[in-house]
Amino acid sequence: MSFFAALSVSGCLTSPAEYKELLAAAKDHDGDGFVNVDYDGDDCDDDRADVNPGAEEVCDGADNNCDGETDEGFDTSWYEDHDEDGYAAAAPITACEAPSAEATQTPGADCDDLDASVSPDAVEVCDGQDNNCDGRLDEQEAIDASLWHRDEDGDGFGQDAAPLRACEALDGTVAQAGDCDDGDATVNPGAAEVCDDGLDNNCDESASPCAFSGDYDLNDADVIFTGESGDEAGWAMCGGDLNHDGADDLAIGAPGADRVYVVYGPLTQGEHKLSDADLTLSGSSGSELGYALLCTDLNDDGGADLAVGAPGDSEVTLWFGPLGTGKKSSTAAGNTFSSSQDRYGASLAGGLDDGEDEDGDADLFVGAADEYNPGESGILNIIWGPLESASTSLSVWFDGSFQTR
Repeated sequence: MSFFAALSVSGCLTSPAEYKELLAAAKDHDGDGFVNVDYDGDDCDDDRADVNPGAEEVCDGADNNCDGETDEGFDTSWYEDHDEDGYAAAAPITACEAPSAEATQTPGADCDDLDASVSPDAVEVCDGQDNNCDGRLDEQEAIDASLWHRDEDGDGFGQDAAPLRACEALDGTVAQAGDCDDGDATVNPGAAEVCDDGLDNNCDESASPCAFSGDYDLNDADVIFTGESGDEAGWAMCGGDLNHDGADDLAIGAPGADRVYVVYGPLTQGEHKLSDADLTLSGSSGSELGYALLCTDLNDDGGADLAVGAPGDSEVTLWFGPLGTGKKSSTAAGNTFSSSQDRYGASLAGGLDDGEDEDGDADLFVGAADEYNPGESGILNIIWGPLESASTSLSVWFDGSFQTR
């Protein structure tokens, strides 16, 4: 009871002695020798004689010695494994005594002690939680993290190289890879293939649907060239810009008629007679001119030229572009190679510096198909460039011998 309450109960003023006694009782209600803080004393709990500045601090949840701290000097942090996953909680429980028999005062590492699937031993998965308690959420090491691919052209398809692992898409990445040109948004696996643009638009490493496959009726062709009966038109063909006007042209061999027909592009749809070709090359009767054809750069001027095989005469003629128009004899060729080998000129290849001379000039390969000597099945001839003036060739028999002629 306070001092003023005591006066109220008495109903009258007391004597000076009684006043002093009542005042002393009010200032130290619990009689522990320390004045209540309400009277400018330092007893922080004047209802408990065991709480005062002279008391010894004990672990009971109270500030026994009135120093403003509770249970100082005592370790009151306890760690329990509530979810029984083998790891105590990282957050402590404050208590003077162990809250359970399993409680320990060693700090735990379980960042969610109410979920047994979360602990330092857990496998990280993409679920928005820190499953393995490493302080990170859904890191790239998550077992179910996805692969994301850089998409620099923004077409929805990314690069195959160097994918990134993450639970969610990173900036500038997509889930779908397979973009074979990530600098061109028109090129990706979802694009439609465009014929004759020099690009693999749909990244399938194929010319389909530009390439033909299956069965077709030749009468349904966009362009049809017709020759004469027995001329074997179409026995050999090659294409290139033979007149150097920027459009591809078509050379058609007709060895049955000893001719080569050249039609300059761009070709027009419909049926056309080869007798109306822009250029006709004619050989001697039985020469089989046009049995083999090669359209490529033979003189290193950057434009296409034409090589024509005439195995009936064992001869090869070279026509250097730009080719003209009209009708020409094989004797008007830019250069002619002949041989005593049977059917020399039955096959042609080359146009690059493929010979062993490696002088930078285009070389020409000429096949002689029939047996040259008993037991031999053919001969390969290499004519070293420059082909405009070449006269020397290397003959290779298939028994491994060489001969320069």
